[in-house]
Amino acid sequence: MQFINNLRGLAILLIMLVHSIATIKQVDSIWLTLLSTLLNNCSVIFVVIAGYFFSFQIIKFNYWRFFYQNLVPLFCRILSCLYQLF
Repeated sequence: MQFINNLRGLAILLIMLVHSIATIKQVDSIWLTLLSTLLNNCSVIFVVIAGYFFSFQIIKFNYWRFFYQNLVPLFCRILSCLYQLF
């Protein structure tokens, strides 16, 4: 299991590298183009790993508790913002 955690960390670092490469001005560099092409699909690796970890926790996952803990406070915040606007 530690190997998959390490792979997830590597995928996060690769996603950060892709975002930092995107900020570089377009230069006609074959190395930059090659690196960008190779790293374009690293977010797919991260999503697959996240899904793999979620499959272990789906047994304990309670949808109603998730919605109550996340959506009710969001709804209250939206109502509070609307109250302050009007």
